[in-house]
Amino acid sequence: MVSVRRLTKIEVERMLNTYDEDPVGTLALAISLTSEVAPQSWTELVGNLGFDIHRTQSLRERDTEALDELLKSLVENRSL
Repeated sequence: MVSVRRLTKIEVERMLNTYDEDPVGTLALAISLTSEVAPQSWTELVGNLGFDIHRTQSLRERDTEALDELLKSLVENRSL
């Protein structure tokens, strides 16, 4: 999945404000926004990111470290 657009500053701020409450929902929305695709299941979204199998599996399993790393990447780059 290739990023089509970057997150706005407001979108990043919202993402940071909602992440602790709903990490997967927050990241799924950010992925959908950057790739401009309709929201899909978490498994489908993660599978389309093009990450290596280990990172993909960690995200699918909702591993906290993997989720935090994806958040960090989205905040720093505002895209995937």
